[in-house]
Amino acid sequence: MAPSLRHAASLFAVAGIVAACGSRTGLDVVAARTDGSTADVADARVCGAPWVLFNYVAPRPGSTTNALQIYALRADGTDGHVVALPRPDGQAFYPSTTPDGASLLYTDGDVGHLYAYRFADRTERTLPTMGRTGFGSLSPDGRTLVYGNGNYLFPVGIDGVPALRLLVDAASTPTGGAGYPTFLSDSQTVVFGEGGAVQSIRIDGTARRSLVTDRSGGTFLNPALSPDRRELAAVVSCDGTTSALRVWSVASLPAACDAGRVVTTVPANGPYYVLAWGPTGLIAYGAGHDVLLVPAAGGTATNLTATLTGPLSSATSPTWVEGCVAVP
Repeated sequence: MAPSLRHAASLFAVAGIVAACGSRTGLDVVAARTDGSTADVADARVCGAPWVLFNYVAPRPGSTTNALQIYALRADGTDGHVVALPRPDGQAFYPSTTPDGASLLYTDGDVGHLYAYRFADRTERTLPTMGRTGFGSLSPDGRTLVYGNGNYLFPVGIDGVPALRLLVDAASTPTGGAGYPTFLSDSQTVVFGEGGAVQSIRIDGTARRSLVTDRSGGTFLNPALSPDRRELAAVVSCDGTTSALRVWSVASLPAACDAGRVVTTVPANGPYYVLAWGPTGLIAYGAGHDVLLVPAAGGTATNLTATLTGPLSSATSPTWVEGCVAVP
């Protein structure tokens, strides 16, 4: 389920993170979006393909214990090295990037705090959260943070003292949990996974509604938005038997499950899927054992971590970082 503690065993890692290579000034080119429109993205010919950072756990060589790390791979495979990003003071979980791409959000090994790590100057700040934390999402206007703690969702002002206020109460969800929040472009509406549905709610607690419903009866959906926040992706079963990664226009929501176009099929009742939509039209999804990439327009998924993961390894929870970020 969402940033759920019962899934923490598959969400490992972490980061002493990365330094940016500099400003995007002069590096912008026009790239085609999946809907036929265009968007400015960092020029891969200058910066290299974007990085996919993901949680990774693997046995330590010659040891019976596991190494908990964050790894990074370029999305196009042109950079063959895999880089571990260890934190000197231990583990970190639930990586995500801020809307401006300048910082990495993560929680510490005790899931007690959320941190924002700036790539450019390697500085870090502790965000004003309360108690146990999980996956966090910052609004596009940079003013509001919403995060989960395994059951609930909390909103806090990024620079203020956190108010002890629930946005989503576990008691109001069929499965007793909600998580993986992400903001629409208005910075007021949060989309999140809750049991077998993708839901939305305003940060003032009003206008809660179900956007897409899964029919399998057991899937916990972890939605992702396109970089322009016009499309929503989720892994769903529309007939209760087969599962697929589908995409819907945000403007069309709420929508029937099968109104979403199929991007790729996935194993039914399979692993815990965590999605992240990248800047070059690829969707990364962690499938418990591997991180796969698939074009948002549809096509065959490729296994980004095929040469990395082994029988006892686990790679999941991808997030995207632009190619200009220098990974040590």
